[in-house]
Amino acid sequence: DVRISRRGAGSGDIQVAGPFSLEAGLCHQTTPALAATFFRQEALRSSLEQGISILSRRSEFELFSAIAIHQELAYVPGLVATQSFWPWSDTDIERFDPVVFLNSRKASIESFFRVANASAPLSVPTAAAIAGLHIYLGRLLLALSDCHGARIQLERALQVTPNGLQLLDFSRALQDAGQQGGRQSLERHILAHLEGRPRMRIACCGGGSDFHAFHEAGVFLHHELVAVVDNHLPPGCLVANVPVIRPSELARFSPECIVVTSSRWAEDLRISAKSWSNSMSTCIPVI
Repeated sequence: DVRISRRGAGSGDIQVAGPFSLEAGLCHQTTPALAATFFRQEALRSSLEQGISILSRRSEFELFSAIAIHQELAYVPGLVATQSFWPWSDTDIERFDPVVFLNSRKASIESFFRVANASAPLSVPTAAAIAGLHIYLGRLLLALSDCHGARIQLERALQVTPNGLQLLDFSRALQDAGQQGGRQSLERHILAHLEGRPRMRIACCGGGSDFHAFHEAGVFLHHELVAVVDNHLPPGCLVANVPVIRPSELARFSPECIVVTSSRWAEDLRISAKSWSNSMSTCIPVI
């Protein structure tokens, strides 16, 4: 873990890196602290033998992803470094260039997957990594109060893939920042995702205003809504003539697709939907 301060050493905030996962790192779900990272000499030598030019890596993202494909990285708790940001530092957020950041990392991801899939195919698809990059950049822009830029990154993430719980979290963060007007673009992407598919049994997670708006817009017109999963509505009641169930009842209804229709659903509902998606290979379009 690393203590981060601005304008020189100080108490600052503690960045807890947490356990490293190659898939999570590629999707920008976790960001290891380079200042608190140590590699064994043997690992670097082994990576060089695998044809990885460590010294040519332009960023810590490239370095971690290049080494992690052949070596196991582990997290050891404890504060081991202090990192400071200065006005003249290239890493200072005030000098952050989103275009350069996006293009550089996107090129790295595409290049990495070409090499990785040739030797050891990964469980995470390239599209998920690219979408994760857009979401990560969107969060950085949101932190810089660039809400317009953040919304653009959400749009681009949706264009890459309409699925993923990261999209749900990011859309919720935009709503928390007071950003409106995203429903139409999300509706458009959900329609595009469902268009042309055979009639499917769909369960919607969340029975609030978002669900009603999408239902009235005809998003599910050519499919069969079998259930609405919601922890805040009485089980057994009907929402748009669809029965309300609890997450534990999902398997009984055997949905072929789960559509998230709430940006503020309970944590246990989120976990249940993610577990169902992983086990049944269903899709979770996030709106």
